[in-house]
Amino acid sequence: AQLPPARATVVGDLELVASLAGDQPAGVAISNSGRLFVSYPRHDGDVAFTVGEIKGNHAAAYPTTELNRATVDHAKDTLFSVQTLQVDASEHLWLLDTGTLQFGQPPVKGAPKLVEIDLASNQVIRTVLLPEEALVPNSALKDFRFDFHHGQGGVVFITDSAPGAEAMIVLDLQSGHGMRRLIGSPAISARGGVTQIVGSQPLLDWPIGPKKQGSPKPWLVGLNALELSADKKTLYFSAFTGHRLYAVDAGNLADPSFDNANLIGTVDRKSTRL
Repeated sequence: AQLPPARATVVGDLELVASLAGDQPAGVAISNSGRLFVSYPRHDGDVAFTVGEIKGNHAAAYPTTELNRATVDHAKDTLFSVQTLQVDASEHLWLLDTGTLQFGQPPVKGAPKLVEIDLASNQVIRTVLLPEEALVPNSALKDFRFDFHHGQGGVVFITDSAPGAEAMIVLDLQSGHGMRRLIGSPAISARGGVTQIVGSQPLLDWPIGPKKQGSPKPWLVGLNALELSADKKTLYFSAFTGHRLYAVDAGNLADPSFDNANLIGTVDRKSTRL
């Protein structure tokens, strides 16, 4: 049998940045000045806050505790469940709020949104709601990337792993219009065949309800990860439990006149196995 390649025993000095306990963090973003932010999605229900800044080895609600209190009557102006976050070149922190009160529940109307925060003032300067045409009742927003090379004000690519209705959302920042793209493409669907292992245990979807009838099944999630190429011409993506990396022309993806069926035909499989 062929031996695996030798690996260095020392890969560098590890530094403890923060010790986090309790709520499960998901996203991490670092500003150019070194400020560190973390997101806490509502996977199992309530969290102390859904966005925090690391200060003194622990996370504190950011930008305010009040903003982190999800309020159905003020869905646009409060944070529900921030999945991912990133800092742009202008030192603005962007938050992707899935708008859900618990994992698996439908988004609250008017709650799914992108929130832009100026890190210099720690103030919200823009909120971009995801329009109804960009969502489905079981939308499960995962990740996002900006593309300012297409559209008059730029577009945002957002992955939606809604079970059975996966799609790449293209949101026009100027008009606020949204499109669901790549619908029906096998490239964005959950793939079986391999059971994920977490903590030495298989990750299974167990029956729920009072009777809990049936056997557990492998946990499957569709479209999740994405990345825009350095030249902004290609968008790469994959399913969470998929086995391959795919690519599509970012310009065609953002062009509403480019038919979705034709778009699916242009998807390029970049790897045979992940």
